[in-house]
Amino acid sequence: MRRFFLALSLLCSLTLSAQRIFRARVVDAETGEKMPLARVIISDRNYTLSNNEGNFSINAQGNDVIRISYVGYDTVVVKAADLPEKVEMRPMTRDLGEVKVIPVEHILLCLAKALNAENRENANAKCNYFYRITNSSPEQTAVIEAFTTAYSTININSARILNGRTFCPVPIREFYDELPSFFPLFQHDIFELGPEIPPSCRSPLAADLNLPIPEWARKGDDLGGRELSCHVLKTPTGETLYQITIVVDAAASAKAGEKHLRLSAERALSGTIYVQEEKHDYRLLSFDGQLTGIRLSNVRGEVHPVDIRMHIDFQHNGRFTEPVTVYGVMSYDEYVSRMLAFKVNVPDLYLMWGPKADIGILDAISQTQYRPELWTQDIILRTEEEEEIVQKMLDGKE
Repeated sequence: MRRFFLALSLLCSLTLSAQRIFRARVVDAETGEKMPLARVIISDRNYTLSNNEGNFSINAQGNDVIRISYVGYDTVVVKAADLPEKVEMRPMTRDLGEVKVIPVEHILLCLAKALNAENRENANAKCNYFYRITNSSPEQTAVIEAFTTAYSTININSARILNGRTFCPVPIREFYDELPSFFPLFQHDIFELGPEIPPSCRSPLAADLNLPIPEWARKGDDLGGRELSCHVLKTPTGETLYQITIVVDAAASAKAGEKHLRLSAERALSGTIYVQEEKHDYRLLSFDGQLTGIRLSNVRGEVHPVDIRMHIDFQHNGRFTEPVTVYGVMSYDEYVSRMLAFKVNVPDLYLMWGPKADIGILDAISQTQYRPELWTQDIILRTEEEEEIVQKMLDGKE
């Protein structure tokens, strides 16, 4: 028996020693452009994302199968030992079969109705996320990272900070407290779900915002002020995906919806939605959007238009749709801020309960007890810029 346990121990140690870190860069096979936010999966407990430079690293054994996916692209499946330095993703082919009328409005309205029902029935569902924000301007640079828990049906909202670390010069902490929080910024509904989402979960930036599918559209089957276009994509396994682009004319939308809601004639969210068709049901896969009509003051009191872009990936967990990746870039003047929230599976997090993120991300992190065991490996590889910021702070150069 002693020999058996000795052999078992030796086998386990050999298995662990066979693991190593595999790295690669994800690019578009046609354009060669880097592809941030590609999902890299070995199992439901071992996965990551490509970072803003398209790079990723993952701990694996040589015979582990790695699946690299991005909505709208064919999935790449490769053994870890055969992982190339550059992973080329090919866009899905458009369905060039028989031309037919695609009921785009019907698809969108059915999807909004289904999401509304999911949210109503699963409003208390929660999930854990890894959060990173990177700020860069001539005045300052910083990286902030945290583990969070949040309500996760359709939107991430009411986030609480469970554990965090900051690489942020002390003299400029007040500067961040004055900036709009990315958590509420990306809680506004892509699909307007009505009163089930409490007003406290909305951001001031999203107030009176014209969304791709507003609540009044479901009431009147009217998508006024919206230009729609659609492409049908086919997966290698024969599944149908709809790539639906919605361009919102804020003034026209406000006029069309004036009998239902008071909407801004300036602020609008346009973008591309990926929807999968499954036995006459529709499932939300992804959204790429741009906010327009937003203005903010910089540190010198000057008012500038703000460029805000976002990318959200969703998955259906059997009961409801939840975001697995929320990414946003906000830029104005010389200031650029990148935010990333990524669903993680860390069991210890379920035993924690921290302060709400809306008190300010830095204050919330300072109120939590640092747990170094949660940071033994990077959830998502830092970019070169982020790593440089962190190292400068660790070396005391800022």
